[in-house]
Amino acid sequence: MLIRAWNHYGDPAPWSIQRSTLFTVLSFLNTTKHPPSLLFLLMIIGPALVAMAWLDREWPATNPLIVFGRAPFFFFLGHLALVHALSVLLGFLRYGWQSFLLIPGPSMGGSRQMFPPDYGYDL
Repeated sequence: MLIRAWNHYGDPAPWSIQRSTLFTVLSFLNTTKHPPSLLFLLMIIGPALVAMAWLDREWPATNPLIVFGRAPFFFFLGHLALVHALSVLLGFLRYGWQSFLLIPGPSMGGSRQMFPPDYGYDL
């Protein structure tokens, strides 16, 4: 709040005093979302971290939200490994054994020059 009140750093769009208190508060809260500014990230991540710390301390480990919240994360990590393995297998079947099969693809930051022009599959 101090950085936003200073109005010189953290967001390219400064806030301003409006014709009513409500609109002044809305102008104060109106931070740049795309691309995310420092103030937008602080405004979103800060309260989330405080809430996570409070909920982790206050609720027991047998809480159903915790139990069912861990299962999707496990499947998320598992599906990433499965998708990567399938990508390497399909690349091997299509191009044979090539060195580019074990590096990140162009969509994940890999060098475009190492991959054939027709690499990948359409959705």
